[in-house]
Amino acid sequence: MASIHEVKAGLAQAMAHGGATIQEIRAAREMLEGIMGDVRVLGAGTGHPHINATINACEQGLEYLHEVSNLIYGANEATRNYGDRLG
Repeated sequence: MASIHEVKAGLAQAMAHGGATIQEIRAAREMLEGIMGDVRVLGAGTGHPHINATINACEQGLEYLHEVSNLIYGANEATRNYGDRLG
């Protein structure tokens, strides 16, 4: 059985991984926003359905990434609270 110190160290490592993942998702969101901006500029005035489909897919991806970030943040908070309860 793991000691409290080992459990707390494992929790800290999990939170660090969660924080790093949130940063990576943030970077992915910025890249996706850039792609969406580029597509809007390149497709301005064309009205081509593929441009609209691409923008819609990017917007949906941004929503998913935002949701995932919130879930990971919530998991980190729960992990922190558990670690605090351990003393």
